[in-house]
Amino acid sequence: MNVTWVRLSGSARWLAAYGLAFALAGITLVQLFPLLEAATLSRPSPCALKMLTGYPCLACRGTRAVFALADGDFGQAIRFNPLATLLLASLLVMAAIASAIGRLPTITQMSRPWRSLCWCLLVVALLGNWAYVIAAGG
Repeated sequence: MNVTWVRLSGSARWLAAYGLAFALAGITLVQLFPLLEAATLSRPSPCALKMLTGYPCLACRGTRAVFALADGDFGQAIRFNPLATLLLASLLVMAAIASAIGRLPTITQMSRPWRSLCWCLLVVALLGNWAYVIAAGG
């Protein structure tokens, strides 16, 4: 497995900066208008899988996790949906790195056993997160 830093084009760097600015604007809106959070979280879940089967999907409680992250409560966000929280936090960090230094780490030349291990870990993470969301009441 080989990790290299890839230089981003100017447009990709701007796209990362716009994404980061959009996220920061959303955080600011949540802080300035607490009624926005209350109005969003008071609605019933629009999850089609949950309405059809009674079981939550992988992304259930993700909106609550986003609002908890916007409030700066990382622990509460993890309790709502751990995988969604880690994904969003890592996207914010990568957008900050991309817009600041214009490079992103990339894995190249991964051997077959490492690829298989990564796919297995991804499946375990998805199923584990889904089991957690179901156990937490979805």
